[in-house]
Amino acid sequence: MKQFWGLIENGLVDWLSSDTYFLLKRILTVIFPLVWLSAMAELVVKGCLTSNGYYYQTLGVKNWLPGLSVWRTFFQLLQQIPAHLIAIMGCYVTAEWVSRFSGDHKRWVGITAVAGYLMLNTSSLSGSNATFYGASLGYKGLFLAVMVGYFVGWIIRLANHRTDSITTQNTIRGWALGMVILFAGIGLLVREFVTTGLVNVFYRFLTYPFQSTTKLLAMLGESLLNGFYWLIGLNGPLAINNNDVVSSLENFAYVITHDSLKNLPYPVTFHTVVDTFATFGGPGMTLGLIIAILLASDDHHERRITWLSLVPGLGNLNLPLLVGIPVVLNPVYGIPFLLAPLASIGIAFGLLKLGWLVPVVYPLYNAIPGPFQGFFGSGGHLSGLIVGLICLLVSVAIYYPFVKWNARLQGRIEERRSE
Repeated sequence: MKQFWGLIENGLVDWLSSDTYFLLKRILTVIFPLVWLSAMAELVVKGCLTSNGYYYQTLGVKNWLPGLSVWRTFFQLLQQIPAHLIAIMGCYVTAEWVSRFSGDHKRWVGITAVAGYLMLNTSSLSGSNATFYGASLGYKGLFLAVMVGYFVGWIIRLANHRTDSITTQNTIRGWALGMVILFAGIGLLVREFVTTGLVNVFYRFLTYPFQSTTKLLAMLGESLLNGFYWLIGLNGPLAINNNDVVSSLENFAYVITHDSLKNLPYPVTFHTVVDTFATFGGPGMTLGLIIAILLASDDHHERRITWLSLVPGLGNLNLPLLVGIPVVLNPVYGIPFLLAPLASIGIAFGLLKLGWLVPVVYPLYNAIPGPFQGFFGSGGHLSGLIVGLICLLVSVAIYYPFVKWNARLQGRIEERRSE
């Protein structure tokens, strides 16, 4: 067993110190400021500047903030502009790194990759004029953008190595033009069949397995698949607090009509279990990871990123944490990222079935801190708060040993680099 465990640790050290993982961290380091700024602005918009925001209601923002619509527009722009640069920067950095060129040569390759990616994501929604599909430019499009950047960088590097009769500069320019023409042609074909860009088609395929459910195994399976998507750099299809709309409305109508939380038509739904008790801090119950790192980690980088991610995490926005640590494509943190929501789902599902937990029936305001969602959604019932705190403590306990393990592996990586 000890030998087997040693093989696992050696494999993890090999991966975390590999060139591929170095490229990943380079990409995520470049986009982190954009992700963090966009997340902070999104939290302000959703939580403080819209009527269904938690802080908007509790702080009475409309009573003391003049020019509310102006502030809302400003922060919406502050959210969208950095977000729409994420995929572009990822594509550019990947192409530069893979090409192995320097100076102006690598910039040519990066610009070519970005142009090619944009060609793939045009929308014809505005009629005969092609426009870029905005969602493809954010984190949602990062996976495809990195693939395009890698392909362009690899092709141009390969072409230059095989061409001795012309200069590197002419080789790059010739292949850059060819790449742009190729992606323009593919983009035109895509536009003939879809109106919202290639990325949207890709995500439509990914979301196919996700259906509203009241079965425990189905909830666990969908949570696992959703977490896996996030871990490999994709937007998980499960949005927070918008599942089971029909059953949620029927539960709410029942409460209004009968003035009672007993005998609800749908006490156990995806919304009352997963949305409410398995998304603290965002997908993966990452509020537990934030607390575990602050308790157990001595790594300066991890602690700095965690403090920066704390405020968005309290509003259930965890992309800065996923990108900054990173959790993405990190097997050490990937294991608890998948396990912590499963534990919370099991706890909430079991207590709802036993009747010891009052279901969430009232609409939840945006940006409510995760552990309090069950309390506010049940009309202030204490069971929702207690179960929320239990789920949070369990998630911290799950993440804690992995934070320690990650620190030990990072020590081995540093030793390998110093040899």
